[in-house]
Amino acid sequence: MLDSSGQKQAAKGAASWVARRSRNAALRLEIAGSLRSTRLFQRSSSPIRTSPRRRSKADPADRLSTPFGGRSGDRDRPSPPALDGQPSLQCHNAGTGNVVLRSGRPLQIRHAAMRKAAGSNGHKNSTEFSANRVFCRHKQTLTPLERPLLACSQGIELMDRLNSRWLRQYEAIDLLREFRNKEVLYLPNSGNAGDSLISTATMQFFRRLNISYQAITLDANVDGKTVILGGGGNFIPLYATIKNAFLRFAGRAKRIVLLPHTIRGNEDVISDLPADVLLICREIPSYDHVISVNPKCETALAHDMAFHLDPDELLVNDPDADEFQKVFLTKLADAGVTPSAFSKRAEMRFFRTDGESTGKHGSSDLDISSLFEFGVWPRNSEKSSWCFLEAIRISQAVATDRLHVGIGSAMLGKPCKLHDNSYGKNREVFRHSLRRWSSVSFVE
Repeated sequence: MLDSSGQKQAAKGAASWVARRSRNAALRLEIAGSLRSTRLFQRSSSPIRTSPRRRSKADPADRLSTPFGGRSGDRDRPSPPALDGQPSLQCHNAGTGNVVLRSGRPLQIRHAAMRKAAGSNGHKNSTEFSANRVFCRHKQTLTPLERPLLACSQGIELMDRLNSRWLRQYEAIDLLREFRNKEVLYLPNSGNAGDSLISTATMQFFRRLNISYQAITLDANVDGKTVILGGGGNFIPLYATIKNAFLRFAGRAKRIVLLPHTIRGNEDVISDLPADVLLICREIPSYDHVISVNPKCETALAHDMAFHLDPDELLVNDPDADEFQKVFLTKLADAGVTPSAFSKRAEMRFFRTDGESTGKHGSSDLDISSLFEFGVWPRNSEKSSWCFLEAIRISQAVATDRLHVGIGSAMLGKPCKLHDNSYGKNREVFRHSLRRWSSVSFVE
């Protein structure tokens, strides 16, 4: 039997425990209701499997497993901060309304309430959709992911975190982890220097995940193999590479993954995609478009692959940097521009001159995306990306309607005014990703 003082102490402890539980429950409801988390969306036709496996100290990709981003044995590593100091959501089951926190505890909340918290116009208020949540649609079960995807928050400048080799060890691993230590076929998305930047970042990403890849063309034999299609903005009516890839590869390849893409139109292709295809979108309208056309299609929402670039590896550590510098100076001379012009002007105007231009932005000093277009294949893409980023690096400030000039400016910490293109791609990627950089602003 406890004496009176012991009983009082026990009662006080119990009351304190109940109060803490109540505060925690209220906090979780607030987090779920506000949708302000730091998780990527993912939507899958089947449950995400997170079966435990043996981890070794040499495998850095397996370190983040505790509710708030760090194993108990990794006290020396900083934990990625959640938005506004709050813990973040893990998954949302769009079908049942289940929300699972990183702790793995389910939380019931109405799907309509979550949509209302994000704005009555759905994706039109997409600035409230933070970077790293995961959408999962499947039957009545919901399994929390083991590890976070690419972490993004407003609590810290993304540039600082993306330049951290530690952070890059966790990039999108839950979307592409099935291909670690395996061989895949990679079809780069052809295009300008912005597409080269995507391709360079993708190949860096493959190396970090130890994914062995073979670059292919549309004529490749893909029977029974895994095909990864390069990210970008090609799956729209203006272009045909990705559309033709699906028409040729679907039904033959074992697995097809489209890396983060802007998707418009192409309803005839999307509606016929088989179950072994995964479409990863880089902004919310694309995600909404895919699931409205084919609700059964395996679809995910992530960030443009250029965000996976290690700028230091390219600009500083590339063994061909001296050669790239010579090419850079030669191309500038051909365009009648000197490097000193970049630093002397308060703002360099890098606007496009093709069909995606709105024609509302006035004159352009240089279209570096076209000037440094050397291809998207290995080594050519590195050369193109190096010259592209170097032009941004030596500028004082930038104004552009080129999406990847905006992304490159963000990663290099360069002030940038981003204008929209002809079909809203820049606006939506800014809302979904780029708004987290204070150095990049969107011009209405």
